Amino acid sequence: MKSTHEQDKEQQTLADLVARMALRDQQACKTFYTLTADRAYGMALKMMQEPARAQDVLQDVYIKAWSNAPQYRPHKGQVLSWLMTIVRNRSLDVIRAEQRRSQVMEEHQEQSQIMSFEQVKNTEGGLMLCLEKLSSPQRNNIIAAFYHGFTYQELAKKIGQPLATVKSRIRRSLLKLKECLEHEV
Repeated sequence: MKSTHEQDKEQQTLADLVARMALRDQQACKTFYTLTADRAYGMALKMMQEPARAQDVLQDVYIKAWSNAPQYRPHKGQVLSWLMTIVRNRSLDVIRAEQRRSQVMEEHQEQSQIMSFEQVKNTEGGLMLCLEKLSSPQRNNIIAAFYHGFTYQELAKKIGQPLATVKSRIRRSLLKLKECLEHEV
């Protein structure tokens, strides 16, 4: 752990670098990154849970730090607190955007499923014929998700596949079913 003197010296160094960044000193930005990136990445990784996503957030954070450097006021707080607030806010923004995107995709999938099942009402045995045309894993995933009521996450855990893989495979299977049902009608 750093002594109070070392912490004060680090704060002053970082504050000086941010002041130089406000004047668009690229070397100051490089040095600032070198001195702070490990801590910022650690926080981003903790929030994002995946190295690639944390690295994406980190890139956005330093772009934002570069553009917001003129607004930094040393008397309002420590440089690291300012930087970690940017990390936290950007991470939350990304998480919320992913949740919104996921929600929209799920709603879209539900609408697609409703259309497919509406079409089935007009066909005698059309669903069974189309299910038989799917490969066994595709058919099993559809039956598990829509007949047995497994969530995508539960299904992913059950078959040992990543959630995104399960979602995309089910989506492709639903599209094949829809196409088949359209030809059966």
